[in-house]
Amino acid sequence: MKLAILSICMASALQSSGQAKEAIHAFLDRHCIECHRVSESNGDRRFDNLPVRIESTNDLERYQEIVDQLNLGAMPPEDSPQPTVKQRRAVIAQLTEMIDNAYGELNLSGGHAVLRRLNSWEYRQTLGDLLGINVELWDPTEKFPREVTVGGLDNNGNSLVTSGTLMEHYFASAEEAIHRATQFQEKPQTRFYQQKSPFYFEGEEAKGLPKLFQTGRFRWIPKTPYTDLLGRHYRGGHLGFLPLFREGGVPHSGIYRVRVKAAALGRTHDYGKAISDFRNGDPLVLELAAVDRRGSVTSNGNVSKMKSLERIELTNEEPQWFQWDVHLDEGYEPEIRFRNGPIAAKRMVRLLTSVTPDKPEFQPFIDLEDKLQRARGVLAAYQGPRLRIWEIQVEGPYLEQWPSQGHHTLYGDLQPSDFNDQNLRTQLTQFALKAFRQPQVNAASTKPGTQKLLDALEPIVQLALRKMDQGMDPLKAYQLGCQAILCSPTFLYLDLGEGELADISLASRLSYFLWSSSPDAILLELAAKGKLRENLSEQVHRMLESPKADRFVQHFVRRWLDLDHIGEMPPSEDFIQYYRDNLGSAMLGETRRFFKHLLDTNQPPVELIKANYSFLNRELAIHYGIDGIEGNHLRLVEFTDGEVTRGGLLCQCSFLNASSNGVDN
Repeated sequence: MKLAILSICMASALQSSGQAKEAIHAFLDRHCIECHRVSESNGDRRFDNLPVRIESTNDLERYQEIVDQLNLGAMPPEDSPQPTVKQRRAVIAQLTEMIDNAYGELNLSGGHAVLRRLNSWEYRQTLGDLLGINVELWDPTEKFPREVTVGGLDNNGNSLVTSGTLMEHYFASAEEAIHRATQFQEKPQTRFYQQKSPFYFEGEEAKGLPKLFQTGRFRWIPKTPYTDLLGRHYRGGHLGFLPLFREGGVPHSGIYRVRVKAAALGRTHDYGKAISDFRNGDPLVLELAAVDRRGSVTSNGNVSKMKSLERIELTNEEPQWFQWDVHLDEGYEPEIRFRNGPIAAKRMVRLLTSVTPDKPEFQPFIDLEDKLQRARGVLAAYQGPRLRIWEIQVEGPYLEQWPSQGHHTLYGDLQPSDFNDQNLRTQLTQFALKAFRQPQVNAASTKPGTQKLLDALEPIVQLALRKMDQGMDPLKAYQLGCQAILCSPTFLYLDLGEGELADISLASRLSYFLWSSSPDAILLELAAKGKLRENLSEQVHRMLESPKADRFVQHFVRRWLDLDHIGEMPPSEDFIQYYRDNLGSAMLGETRRFFKHLLDTNQPPVELIKANYSFLNRELAIHYGIDGIEGNHLRLVEFTDGEVTRGGLLCQCSFLNASSNGVDN
């Protein structure tokens, strides 16, 4: 069942103890203790001092190891007396029940939900949802200290400590988030930007431009109405967008429509090993990236920040228009890249003139002493894979609502000139209730918990009022109060109370489990009416169908399977031909899609290891040795009898690569 799979995700948070039966210890005496006692502690494990009652996590771990070894058939050893199949099954069942009971009784929280800080992932999503800001390009936790993990997970209350350094980052992130959500200015007008080939410049036109825009050994102004991209490196593989570079990036965050006129040339070539890093016949991958050049080094193609937005495969030799609607943050600009092209134009020139010197197209240039003319001549004559670009267009921003919902959350209908002592208090209270994950109520409400929140808010209100009395602009004083709310323990910590969870606490616990963020209006309304428990199953299904549930899949899977380490140990040169440029992202995508499929289709937990299908694209299928899969998109693929050993998580690239040393791939 769907909830059974979810319960696996929560298992590491449960602890308990129970009574062991005499039969268990009789079995251990007969089959285990002779080898695992004080004089002969094989594997540094003693079982002769195991208590009848599990009283510690150490006892729990030792009992669990016994169950694991019995399930594997590795204990007792082959040269020792063996229990019958019936005896083995019986003791496994008894031990499993004993361990299950032990988890609850060993709960160190005393049966209460542990007060804990939001981890970085939860803080990021909570801030984004509360203020309606995109936290994909701007990550408010980018400079936060790395979270401590326990058992691979980063939501352990004891490990989520708060430091002075972290508080400084909270203040800075809160201030920036409020700035991004504030929209008192006039609604930005939609603007149209256009650039046709050429995309490189020289002489006076090139002054002050980053190297990416200037001509060089591998970039020149073509005599054709198009520009060819030759490889994935910025030397001849990236195209900047000059109109927005000159404006310092897009003037306002929002959705922008990007259109590119492009074609794919030379997908099949006869250059052999000279182009060994491009698989002959493959589609060409065009990537749309968002880049922030502020603070970048203009002497090379690096940028201070970059995010891949879209990728598309091209097979057409005739020009076509391709279009995407993407979010661009203020100050970002688009770049077009040849994602799967040969690695470097410099290397390509050397190989083309040394490995394929007999090619007639290269003959006029091989003996040229001028390196610039030699490189340009060879690349201009080159007939291998080229991503051909005619034109780039950008239009936006497209804003569905102005001001945004995040602005209304902060200010309601107030204008900067409206703030005074009274409405500052009222608006801070309304904002605090939303930030503190509470239903909206009248400030005079006597509902349980409301007065406690108002008492916690009062010092913040007094701070803002005092700043106003000292001459601070009322709007600035209000924003300072909001900043203090976003840095307060009530916002940064999950305090779910003691004993049985109240409905409002249950709403937060549920939303942070499935959405990594605060509960929405529906959950809060049900909780306020005391009807959440009776509608719990319906709400869980609703939440799993929401796009926000992808956060649970993304974050839990990467923590559970330690997928953050993919790419930290790159493959050795001997294996580089198998690990192509977009294989890493496909690995992660396969595991996420697989896990989400199990949730969406309500599969039993055993499907995690027994499924005879997965989600593959062409790159993964080739890596797995499976034929007939085309395209860059992941789709469900059922394995045939000869391929059934690929089934389940244990055979997926991501799982195997996460523990790889770069050689044993």
